[in-house]
Amino acid sequence: QIFDEEWQRTLKENPTQASQLGDRRYNKLWPDISLIAIRASQAKTREVLAAARALDKSAYSDDDKLNARLFEFQYEANVNEQRFQLHLLPVNQRGGLQDEDSTADVLQFDTIRDYEDWIARLKAFPLYTARTMALMRQGIAEKIVHPRIVMERVPGQIRKQLVDAPQDSPFYKPFRAFVVELTDSEKARLQKEATLAIESCILPSYR
Repeated sequence: QIFDEEWQRTLKENPTQASQLGDRRYNKLWPDISLIAIRASQAKTREVLAAARALDKSAYSDDDKLNARLFEFQYEANVNEQRFQLHLLPVNQRGGLQDEDSTADVLQFDTIRDYEDWIARLKAFPLYTARTMALMRQGIAEKIVHPRIVMERVPGQIRKQLVDAPQDSPFYKPFRAFVVELTDSEKARLQKEATLAIESCILPSYR
């Protein structure tokens, strides 16, 4: 039960990961990286670790004992890491807000709903951006920042997102060649909505 509940929590708290695994329930969402949500998640992890430790494992098979210990080890590492506040470092030269368009590269676009969900994600991008910036500002306030060499490439990565035409944005990739059979009017509608979302949400966020 603990394993199952925690797996569902993992998917809910990591909606892009869920989408990449083929679970479409959270296709419209970015992760909630507000400090309130992060602290609530950390508290839940500590609570779950205590519950896992309290289980009577005497009747478990060897495999189940190993699984339980590995689970505890993973959660112990998570709890031990919490004090370092690594969530205040949401961006580095290898990834972060500046390359979230790559999420679309591993998504399934099998139905018109998948395209509509991606547009909804585009529209939700400003809030995701604001929360990322809030974490970074908090990191600055607490003197938890990357070395300069780590961040030197990030401004250039962000500038690559500032295209002149929304259709040139990497976030527009799914709408350049549809992989499902749609009418011309459906394609035109989706392309128009994607263009507007990039123009009004994605580009201003990166600016």
